[in-house]
Amino acid sequence: PGDKLNRIHWKLSSKNETLMVKEYSQPIYNNVLLLLELAAPNNNNELEFLDIITSITASLSWNFCQNKTPHSIAWFDKKHSHFYCKKVINLYDMYSVLSLIISSYSDNERASFKEFKNNKKPYSHVVYLSCEIDKDTFTSFNELPQNIFYTVFDITETKNKRHFYEGQNPQIYTISHDYIADELYDITL
Repeated sequence: PGDKLNRIHWKLSSKNETLMVKEYSQPIYNNVLLLLELAAPNNNNELEFLDIITSITASLSWNFCQNKTPHSIAWFDKKHSHFYCKKVINLYDMYSVLSLIISSYSDNERASFKEFKNNKKPYSHVVYLSCEIDKDTFTSFNELPQNIFYTVFDITETKNKRHFYEGQNPQIYTISHDYIADELYDITL
């Protein structure tokens, strides 16, 4: 009584001989990975790029924390020759991970993506943040498991960049240095 007809699960109701109502909610566990490339394009403006990628990561992670969506943040730190993958459940975790990212260093060799390809841990959604992504990197997505949803944030200095990749997976967003807030505002992950 009082439930909308479109919320009644008719097949289950007939099977159980009692009305069953669909109850929508957030997924109980969503295994999301934010995969970061810390290398600036052509090793230019490294501090500016690190600031941009850290800002985008903080925004996405904060949103996941607010929605109580556990996630991980991964990156390769060339200074320590280590691939970090840190679990984030709350804002304290997020701030701890961001401080590690800020103290990390990488160069332009797509080390995080290469490490991820060798990593066998399953994720339901991988968000890849990088700059000036080339055709070879886009092609590499075909070699990855296709049961994972991929979102690519291509951080670029030019607003109207064309992409080499055609298809629905990965979903690609170009984020321009000058319009980060505007371009992130309408994105739904």
